[in-house]
Amino acid sequence: MFGRTSAGVGGIIFSADQTITGTLTIPAGTDATMRNFLQSNTLGTTRTLTCGAISAQDADFRDIAIAGAAAPYNASSLRIGDCKGNSGITFPAGVPKYWNLIAGGNWGGAIAWATTSGGTPAINNFPLAQDTAWFEAAGLNNGVTVTINASYNIGTINMAARTVSGPPRQIVLGSGVTAPTIYGDWINGSGCSFTGTGAITFAGRGSQTITSAGASAFTQPFTINTPGGSVTLADAFSSSNSTTSALLLTTGTFNANGQNVTLSGAASSVSSSNSNTRTIAVGSGIWTLSGTAAWTATTSTNLTVTGTGTIKLTSASAKTFAGGGLAYTNITLDQGGAGQLNISDNNTFGNITNTYGATGAATINFAATTTTLSQFTAAGTAGNLLTIQGTSAASPATLILTSGTVNSNYLAVSNIKAYATTSTWYAGTNSTNGGTLGWIFSSLSVTANGNFFSFF
Repeated sequence: MFGRTSAGVGGIIFSADQTITGTLTIPAGTDATMRNFLQSNTLGTTRTLTCGAISAQDADFRDIAIAGAAAPYNASSLRIGDCKGNSGITFPAGVPKYWNLIAGGNWGGAIAWATTSGGTPAINNFPLAQDTAWFEAAGLNNGVTVTINASYNIGTINMAARTVSGPPRQIVLGSGVTAPTIYGDWINGSGCSFTGTGAITFAGRGSQTITSAGASAFTQPFTINTPGGSVTLADAFSSSNSTTSALLLTTGTFNANGQNVTLSGAASSVSSSNSNTRTIAVGSGIWTLSGTAAWTATTSTNLTVTGTGTIKLTSASAKTFAGGGLAYTNITLDQGGAGQLNISDNNTFGNITNTYGATGAATINFAATTTTLSQFTAAGTAGNLLTIQGTSAASPATLILTSGTVNSNYLAVSNIKAYATTSTWYAGTNSTNGGTLGWIFSSLSVTANGNFFSFF
C-alpha cells in the first residue's frame, strides 16, 4: 500500500473482521490533506482488526475496533481522524483549526489552516474529523470562495463570525460535486452563501446541530445518516436544492425542534424509504415543500413521525405525499399549491386543510386509500370549488373521522366514502356531489334555546 500523493480521500473498506499477524501499515500521504479512510462497509457495524502492530498516518477510522497486540493503538501524536464508532484507538484530541488565507481556496490542498487565531498556516494543520474548523471575521476576504474539494471527513464548521453587519465579510462555501461528511455541528454566519450540489452527510453518533443564522439557502442536498444519533435545527432551515434527496433521512433522528423547514426546489423531496430505525420530528413549525415528490416514505418500516406542525405542499404542478401508511397523528397536511395533491398509502393525520384558493384548479386526490383524521377543514371559496376525489366509484377513497364534526363548504366531492364513528360529515350547501357515501350536502345546523342556527 502506498501513501496518497494528491489531495483527497481513498477508501479502505472492510466487510468482515480481519486478522493481520504482522503490521497493518497505512503509509502517510505527502501531507495531511492526502488521506486514507478505513471503514466498515456498513455504517454503524463494527469491524475488528486483530493486528500484531499498526503503522499509520494521514488516515481516518470509522467503525473500526483494534484488537490483538496492537491494542490499544496510540495515535494521539499522529494525524489520525476519528469518524466515530471506533474502539481500541487513542485519537488526537479535537482542537480548533483557523482558516487564514485571505484569498480563499481549497479546503484541502491550500496552505490555509493555522492552530491559533491569526496564526501562520501550515499544510499539516489540516482539520481532522474531531477538530473544529473556524472561519473568523478576519483571515478571509469579502465574497471569496472556500471550496471543499474532496469528500473529506469534517468535524464542526463554525462560521458564526461571518456576518454582513459592519464591514461585509461574506464567505461562499462551495462543495462542488464532492460529498463531505460532517461529524460535528454546522454553524453559519448571516453572511454565508453556498454553491455546489454535492451531498452533505451528517454521520455523528451523538447530537449534532445545524445553525442557519438567516444565511442564504443551502444549494446542497442534506443526508442524515447517524445511527443512534440526532441532527437538530437551531433555527429555520432552507434549501434550494432540486433533487429527490434534498433532505434524506437514512438512519437516526432529524429534529426540526419547532423551526420552519423550506425546500424550494421544484423537484425537491423529504425522503426516507428504508427499514433502518429513524425518526422525523416535524415539531411545531411549518414545512413548506415545493417539490413534485414532496414527501416520500414509500418503505416506512421503523420510521416514526412526530410533531404538531404543518406540512404544506406548494407546487403548482401535481405533487405526491407518499406517507407510507404512518401515523401523522397531530400533524396538518395542507394543499398549498395549484397542482393536484396526490395522497398515497393509508395514513393518519391530525387535519387536512387547503390554503390555496386562487383558482378552481386545486384538487386533493385520495386514490383508493383509507385516511384517518382528527379533523378535516379543507374547503374552497365562492367560484373556486376544492375538488376531493377517489379513484372511481368501484375503487373509492375512504375518510374516517375519529370524533367531532366536519363542517366544510365549496367542495366538489366524488368517489369518497366518509365514515362517522361518532361524527358527521357536512359538505356544505355550496358543494357538489359527484358520487359519494356518508356526506351530507348541507351545512351544519343546531338549535339553542328554541332558536335555529345554520353555519355556512
